[in-house]
Amino acid sequence: MGPVDTVNGARKSGLANAMIETAASSVVFTIVTFATGMVLARALGPEARGVFSSVQFLAQFCLSFLSFSLFEALVMRVRQKRSEAAQAVPFAFLMSGGLWVISAAVVVVVFVFDILSFEGMADGFLLPFILILVGINLADATFGSIESADLSFHRLNIDRLVSPTAYLVVVNAFWIADRLSVETALIIFAVAKMPVMVWRLIRYRRHLVGVVDVDFARSVFSIAPKLHLATGVYGLALQFDRLIIVGRWPADWLGFYFVAHSVAGVGVVVITQAISMTLLPSLAGRPIEEQRAMLERLIRLSLAVAVFLGAFLWVAAPFIVPLVYGGDFSTASTFVRGILFAILLTPTLQILYSANRALGAAWPCIEMAIALLIVLLAGFVLTGFERPGDLFGFMFVANIVAVMSGFRHLARAGGVRPVYTLMVQPSDLRFLAEKIIVRLRRRVDGA
Repeated sequence: MGPVDTVNGARKSGLANAMIETAASSVVFTIVTFATGMVLARALGPEARGVFSSVQFLAQFCLSFLSFSLFEALVMRVRQKRSEAAQAVPFAFLMSGGLWVISAAVVVVVFVFDILSFEGMADGFLLPFILILVGINLADATFGSIESADLSFHRLNIDRLVSPTAYLVVVNAFWIADRLSVETALIIFAVAKMPVMVWRLIRYRRHLVGVVDVDFARSVFSIAPKLHLATGVYGLALQFDRLIIVGRWPADWLGFYFVAHSVAGVGVVVITQAISMTLLPSLAGRPIEEQRAMLERLIRLSLAVAVFLGAFLWVAAPFIVPLVYGGDFSTASTFVRGILFAILLTPTLQILYSANRALGAAWPCIEMAIALLIVLLAGFVLTGFERPGDLFGFMFVANIVAVMSGFRHLARAGGVRPVYTLMVQPSDLRFLAEKIIVRLRRRVDGA
């Protein structure tokens, strides 16, 4: 079959428009998530909120670290072969089933050997729930990789908003009825993902069963280990802070930390999600000359936006946190300031990471991930991260070292020119304003 650009009529757009649209959906996603976090914090309190977020984190960690970058490899192979993404659905589901078995084995070992436990929550509930949630996350990643490989960002952006919105509505109803507990909140979280799952099954019903292309599968499995040397270690490094403190810090500290992440990450999440969802599949296979100007502009804009949002939240945190989450979370405002300092360079780090991956070279990404891990591990050995300030300081230093590593490799490949990269120019701000205005006009005209 020849190359195609759509599946079921999906609309395509250029990279800039796709990133603006994804950023816009990320804004809505962040608002919904923020509102949900507020409800959970007020309903559950710091300790139970910490347990809830820790369980979510563990299920997501299984997806990011134990997926072995097979979904990313699938996206790259589909884009390189210019084939119809939907044809990869049967293989993607078989692959997802195998990953669930591996993840389930790891989770069972963790619980059997009592490596991790949460006070007040029985293993009889927690173990099967995490296994179910890991399976849901893998199915979601399966469909997401197909839509990403097809460059169906418009459809992907819509799908990713449905479940969080449904969850917010239902969990708010349970809170008003005074029937919300940690277990109830977790069950609702899993059930809220079902409508999108069913809709995607209907959407791809003609492709769920089919012949697996053995050559395609072999090519995915051949590239995935190379990618995972970067993505697996990188994902581990980005989540190392939470991996260390879950089960180590008191439950109320965990509640403060996860709430602070929600507040401090408002702007960062919008930027990094837009980058991670659109940059790699759009850059893969393009000549380096076509990437340079766009990458330089993205780096400059990411730095400018991160600094602006960080400064605003630094000043506003002591007022926002108690107002939104209640007086029990006043201490979290200190955590917010620490995390803002720690994650300031995260959007720039994500751009450099995605750009280096798009070049097809694994080592720069591996080096960035190793740099993050080495600094964080050194901080853990020296301090044990028994004080939040120690963790925040080493996270900031780790990001600086990783950014320097990624920038050096990208500059050597010709992807960026140092003198043009770090200085924000008026044309950059005009570019951003024009894209936002054009997008708003289209929405208004469409309405």
